[in-house]
Amino acid sequence: MFMDSLKRLQVPAVLTALINDTTGTLIASNYVDPNTKIAVIFGTGCNAAYMETAENIPKMSEVGLPPKQGMAINVGTLSDNELTVV
Repeated sequence: MFMDSLKRLQVPAVLTALINDTTGTLIASNYVDPNTKIAVIFGTGCNAAYMETAENIPKMSEVGLPPKQGMAINVGTLSDNELTVV
């Protein structure tokens, strides 16, 4: 659907990943400073993302990534406009 819109609008881009603001913040910050390991966005809700290595993500074991390959893990912590104690 997204690629169809890009084609229809004649946008010369190829979609390789679709991420939310929290994961985007983490990846961009980790690129600039590899010591960045956590990102948090506080808005109408609260979301967090953290860096992990492929070897510590069991469901990624069959993908064939190098064990030390960094991966961003996104965690939705609170829903929009919900008052929740975590």
